[in-house]
Amino acid sequence: MSKENILENASNDTNLIGVVPVETAEELDLNIDYSTFAKEDLAIQADKLSKEQTDIQVLFGEFKKIKTHADDLLEQEKSLALNAFIEEGGEEGDFEYKIASEFNSIDALFKSIREKYYNHQNQLQNQRENNLKLKQDILIKLRQLVDSEENNSSWNKFKALEAEWKAAGAVPPNYAQELWANYRALVDRFYNNRSIYFELKELDKKKNLEAKKEVCVRAEKLVEEVSVGKALRELNDLHNEFKNIGPVPNESQEEIWNRLKVASDAIYDRKKNYLEEQEKALKINTDKKLALLEVVNTFATYTSEVIKDWNNKTEEMLALREQWAKIGPATKDRSSDLNKQFWAVFKTFFSAKGTFYKNLDEQRSANLKLKEKLSEQAEAAFDNSDLEKAINVIKRVQAEWKKIGPVPRKYNNAIFDRFKKACDAVFDKKRSLASAQDVEFEKNAVAKKAICDKFEASTTFTEDELFTTLDEWSKIGFVPRGEVVSISKRFDKAVDKYVAGFTALDEAAIADLKLRVQVRLLKNSPDAKANVVKKEQTLRRKIKELQDEVVTLGNNLEFFAKSKNADILRKEVEGKIKSTETEIAKLSAQLKLITSALK
Repeated sequence: MSKENILENASNDTNLIGVVPVETAEELDLNIDYSTFAKEDLAIQADKLSKEQTDIQVLFGEFKKIKTHADDLLEQEKSLALNAFIEEGGEEGDFEYKIASEFNSIDALFKSIREKYYNHQNQLQNQRENNLKLKQDILIKLRQLVDSEENNSSWNKFKALEAEWKAAGAVPPNYAQELWANYRALVDRFYNNRSIYFELKELDKKKNLEAKKEVCVRAEKLVEEVSVGKALRELNDLHNEFKNIGPVPNESQEEIWNRLKVASDAIYDRKKNYLEEQEKALKINTDKKLALLEVVNTFATYTSEVIKDWNNKTEEMLALREQWAKIGPATKDRSSDLNKQFWAVFKTFFSAKGTFYKNLDEQRSANLKLKEKLSEQAEAAFDNSDLEKAINVIKRVQAEWKKIGPVPRKYNNAIFDRFKKACDAVFDKKRSLASAQDVEFEKNAVAKKAICDKFEASTTFTEDELFTTLDEWSKIGFVPRGEVVSISKRFDKAVDKYVAGFTALDEAAIADLKLRVQVRLLKNSPDAKANVVKKEQTLRRKIKELQDEVVTLGNNLEFFAKSKNADILRKEVEGKIKSTETEIAKLSAQLKLITSALK
């Protein structure tokens, strides 16, 4: 309601309590900015206010501000808790949030105050309805009195009805103006129709003047009241009282009204100054929030694939939220919009962060499945009878393991321990078998050295002994790696020495014997068939090359007749062809021997 309406002389009969508090709710004595409060501080303030014996409308207004900020804090805490839960590997659907006791306390107190406020409003409405009925009855009685003949008791009846009217409280606003107009009209008729009581009327007006002067004195004292809100509320009561006192002498009417108006204007000037200062502060806050929003808006489109980057940006975002809260409220026309913009970016940022962690968790879950498969392969390798193949499997899965990214944190230790245990088991098995093999290899080395000793010390030479001993050599297993080369070289020399002992054989027979020795060793080797086939292929390739060479040389003979030195060249080529054919024959004999070894 405007100042002009409040100060309008005798314009309506409504009780202004309940109108001004709506306008001056921002000017409460507390004047507290709850946006800087933590939930603990809000709970303490709510508990304190709930025990105050003050206007329920004022209390309800304060509690709405507390509840609004508490709801914002609760949403922020739930959002942060959900993000932390997802970062720890949790699924959003499994998230459960336990509301802090402070929020529950504030909610309970708010509901209690709200219920009292609604009850109070209902009581006021009921009282206004009752007051309406009472004043309507008074008007009926007053009209009957005005229309009746004057008698000695008329004045007393009139004063009684006037007192009842003044004692009656406020009525519903839509009836107030009409009631007041009817009442004033009937009062004027009463005085106009009863000129005999003029002196009493004037005396009554003088009493009313004194009463209104007392109202003005109280209004003038309100200028000194520290709380503008309290001064305005009491001023409303005084205006209501002023206009219900009744008429004053005509010559004093404007003067007494102007006196009240001057006091009222002084209070409204204080209100105006207060609001102007508040508006300046709100404007400064608005500018600060607009500047901060320019920074905050950059977070709306932020994205990254790195956890550390998101954590750093989260700290920055939370710091900006603290700055926002410390700035305080903005102007009414911008406050809601600015808050919506800020919290929209805030929620967008944390929603994007949640999506990042959700995708990250999906990737980590996929990584977990890959590592579980590798663990299964490592466990299966332990049962492989071929230890070398098992070792190769372990080496492969270890290499693949390194390429796979992290898994959900709660499974990290378990899956790593499982994989490591499986790999260690295979390597332990290898070490155990290697130890047994070392003993076996040493025995084999002793046996092979004995055969070398035998060949080296032989003084009699027979093919049976030679091939029997070769067969014995082939049956002996592996020797220690460090002795493989030395024993192999010694054996080759020993065999050559033994073969050289066949002095009765010519060169061709010795060559044939050596070839049969090679074939025998190849045939008895671990990969006998492959080795023999490889040897066979080598001989066939060599024979083919020599045969092609013979053909080429034969073709070249046709050109020698035209040459000056034809006879000499022809003889050289023919000699080369002959020697090549001889080599082919030797290799063919070897091939035949090799081929027979495959049968």
